[in-house]
Amino acid sequence: MTELNKRAKQFMDALLHIDEDRCSMLLDNLSSQGGDLRLVEDVVIPALEQIGLSWEDGDISLSQV
Repeated sequence: MTELNKRAKQFMDALLHIDEDRCSMLLDNLSSQGGDLRLVEDVVIPALEQIGLSWEDGDISLSQV
């Protein structure tokens, strides 16, 4: 498992728990702190990459995402 920053981990956890409200809140809060491109590069992409790697390794299943 790659090392995720705290924000990416929080976002990944919200995605895996299918918590739309928490995902939106995290993205809104982060977006207001520094721009959308940085948000995508620092939070969204790492979280989605980790979900993909975890699925590939058999640590999570599609029913969790």
